[in-house]
Amino acid sequence: SRDAYIRSLAPLAAKVAAETGIHAEVFTAIPLNEVGWQRPAPGNMLYGIKGTGTTQPTWEQVNGQRVNQQASFQAYATPEDAMRGFASFLRDNPRYHGALDTLAQTGNPAAFLKGLNDAGYATDTSWWQKVGRLAGEVAPIVQAIGAAGPLGIAAGATAAAARFFGGGGGQQTQQRPLSAFGGSTVANTAPPIEPPIAPPVQPQQPPD
Repeated sequence: SRDAYIRSLAPLAAKVAAETGIHAEVFTAIPLNEVGWQRPAPGNMLYGIKGTGTTQPTWEQVNGQRVNQQASFQAYATPEDAMRGFASFLRDNPRYHGALDTLAQTGNPAAFLKGLNDAGYATDTSWWQKVGRLAGEVAPIVQAIGAAGPLGIAAGATAAAARFFGGGGGQQTQQRPLSAFGGSTVANTAPPIEPPIAPPVQPQQPPD
């Protein structure tokens, strides 16, 4: 079920969140947008990073239109490896440093996702909003099972993030709660998670 899939990712997401400063809810939500929960992701390609490993159908937004295509995606041994691979991909590509700086300076997950989108992580211009909505949905489960605290990240993670990302563009601040995605208190007001009516769309993928 969707609920079981989220629960399988959440503890891993919390572990990597403590190392990187990226919200556990974000680590959990992106795979739901990229590959869905109904079937295993080939090669644990949870974050749709282009590379060597597995060729899959996907689509890109070109001149405002959806264009179906085949693409090769980076494969990982485990979901946890995929999460670390996502964080390393952002760290190692200067185009995403602005988004990382925003996260480091503000702790705002929505601004972080928008920064990634603006930098070209996905050609779908509404990618950050879709992932943000999913992050708000998974927040109650992630937090209820103890995978993340009320701020969506384990204690002490900001210092770890400074080390992982090389300090970013300024002093780390405390992470903001997932209510930064909109609304008041996400953990208390988010609607129950229900299985999607239709299968998820093909993933939006970042460029090589």
